Amino acid sequence: MAIIENLYVFSIAVLLLISIFHARQLKKIKRERTLTKTELLLYYITRTAIFVWLVSFLIIQLGT
Repeated sequence: MAIIENLYVFSIAVLLLISIFHARQLKKIKRERTLTKTELLLYYITRTAIFVWLVSFLIIQLGT
């Protein structure tokens, strides 16, 4: 069971790291030119997902 939990935590860390890099890349593109509708949607979804994850992580950590 510990291996599965470690894989789960590792996968969350990788997804979070990739999301942060993706949001930074879209922010860089946004400074250079206007984003397409799809890029803009991805930009806001990614930033919202990172924020929601951070809030839920803090609630879980402070609640225990």
